[in-house]
Amino acid sequence: MKIILTCEHGGNEVPKHLQHLFLSNKQILHTHKGLDLGALDLFNQLKPLAYFSISSTTSRLLIELNRSLHHKNLFSEFSKTLSTSEKKELIDSYY
Repeated sequence: MKIILTCEHGGNEVPKHLQHLFLSNKQILHTHKGLDLGALDLFNQLKPLAYFSISSTTSRLLIELNRSLHHKNLFSEFSKTLSTSEKKELIDSYY
């Protein structure tokens, strides 16, 4: 049996150059809106069973990895104000 394991919302990391987006609400990064609490721990426990695995530790508040590129909620209330080039950088780097 081959298992493919993913963890899209394993962390709440925000690159230094984008941390300004959360200055008014840093605490949100530590809630379910910022990450799936405990998901990365479970992923790491199951990872040895997987044929292929991949995870992300970037906050879902930057880019929502469970949305298509054309979904209206691909970017959160925090990242939707970014320029087109900044959004493209998020897609290219994290999506």
